[in-house]
This record gives sequence, structure tokens and C-alpha cells, in this order.
Amino acid sequence: MDLKDLVVITGMSGIYKIIKPSGTGVLVENIADQKRTVVPQTKSISKLEDIGLYTQTDTMPLGEVFEKIKEKFSQELPVTLKSDDSELRFFMETVIPEYDPERVYISNIKKLITWYLLIQQ
Repeated sequence: MDLKDLVVITGMSGIYKIIKPSGTGVLVENIADQKRTVVPQTKSISKLEDIGLYTQTDTMPLGEVFEKIKEKFSQELPVTLKSDDSELRFFMETVIPEYDPERVYISNIKKLITWYLLIQQ
């Protein structure tokens, strides 16, 4: 899955596509509603392609994690953001058996699910 030009921004929900740099920051477009906004240089912007999931031995790139979810479940995920912690952990074990439960928190799993569903739309 190509995550190039897709970013998450601290303090802003959703996933954004970088449109172009501007004099005061970066022009981005929300991938869910296509609304554009300028993000000031003071905000922290993280490219999705630079984010990874902790495993027992290394870090798995987010693109690989998304591919494994897609192979296993496509768009019909067996969990929701309201699923209990044990269901979310079981989901992660099913997708990435070698994920590190000590360093991957429930909030990380929920974020992963949210991002996956946004990108699939």
C-alpha cells in the first residue's frame, strides 16, 4: 500500500494528503472530506510511510501492516473502535502474530484501525 504523501498531524484528527508547501506552513487536504487547510510550521507532521508497528524483533512499516490486514480481512474488519481490549489484542495477534504487546497499546491499535478504514475509503 502506497502511503507516500499521506500524513497525520498532531492535534488534528484524520489523515491528510500533502498538496504543497506554503509560506507559512504546508497546504494539506483531508482524505475523508477533501477540505484543504494550511498547517502551520509549529505543528508536528508525520508521514505514514515513516510510522511502524513494534514487533518482537524489529519495527514493521505501516504499509506492510495495512497489506497484512487487507490480505486477511479486506474491508470487513472483525473489530470496531468500541471492541473491548481483548478483542483488539486478538485482532493484532491474528494480523501480526509477532507484534509486541508490551509496546503496542490499545490506543495504537484503535488508531491503526481508524487509519486503515480511512485509507480504504
